[in-house]
Amino acid sequence: MKRAFRKWSLLMGMIMLIALGIPAALSADSQIPRKEGGLQSFPVAGSSTQIYKGAQVCVNTGGFLVAGADTNAYRFVGIAYENVLNAGSDGDKACRVHTTGVFLLAATSIEQAMVGRTMYLVDDATFDDTSSNRIAVGTLVRFESATSGWIDIGQRGNGSITGFQDHVYINTDLATKNVRLNSKTFLTDASIVGVQTKPRAGVNMTNDCIGMESMPGLGVTAITSTQGIVCFKAEPYIHATAGAITGDVRGYEASLGCPAGAGTITGVLCALKAINNTAKAPTGGIYVIYAPTHGDAQPWSGLAHLPNDGQIAYETGGTGWIKVRIGAKHGQIAVTGMA
Repeated sequence: MKRAFRKWSLLMGMIMLIALGIPAALSADSQIPRKEGGLQSFPVAGSSTQIYKGAQVCVNTGGFLVAGADTNAYRFVGIAYENVLNAGSDGDKACRVHTTGVFLLAATSIEQAMVGRTMYLVDDATFDDTSSNRIAVGTLVRFESATSGWIDIGQRGNGSITGFQDHVYINTDLATKNVRLNSKTFLTDASIVGVQTKPRAGVNMTNDCIGMESMPGLGVTAITSTQGIVCFKAEPYIHATAGAITGDVRGYEASLGCPAGAGTITGVLCALKAINNTAKAPTGGIYVIYAPTHGDAQPWSGLAHLPNDGQIAYETGGTGWIKVRIGAKHGQIAVTGMA
């Protein structure tokens, strides 16, 4: 009787959704179709895809179920409830999958200290604390041995975010998509900081404390590119055609600061340090600063705008002087024709 009532409720809900047509805000109570969330049915990929009962399974880029594998763009969905072989086309058969629960699974090599950490897919039978594509299968909640542990597959951080005794990974599965932080319009009059990072050294250090590091590049195989590699791109942009900015528009700002009594600095305090570690000889040359011809309609006003303070630069009698240091000696570069 209960089963018949559930089927009747589901049928009536589907009829109501069809009758409603284009979705709109509710103006009265609505009977919404519902099913239990722990066991879901997924269409299986074609071309003789074999899903074994108890296998860790993923969906591919087309949204079809496949055996779990450490493959780029695969998304883990759970543990197969049944054995299914789809010898036909994509979606010809379906497989029920446990999408929540705690399962005893085989591991590559884990240890007790990893309990509480996110584990990652190796293949349809195995997980590990790391993998090439970081496809999260869940959280290790109980350590059994170096080659097995209990995994809560419902705690995956959406497959991308970990933090306990591990790095935090935020990845997109498509090259055309990126990670966006505070990509929105703020409607409050306040200083807007899109991203802030403030690492602090709390012990004596023998290594650098780095606020942000970026290392884009080509793969380790013989890959070619008709474009360049850009580490940091600053592109302040004024979208409105009207309005005014009384302050500067800065692509990059370095503000050096150390409070009084902060100790000593035996190295150099600088806003920019350029290090040339390349072993290649680019045909275009190697430069600390490269300024190509201006784009759009407005030309560059000059290479630099310096203060006449006697510290960095000064001008006297129509001649400017820029203070520099070469090796251990200090000197000035003359700039003629000052007007």
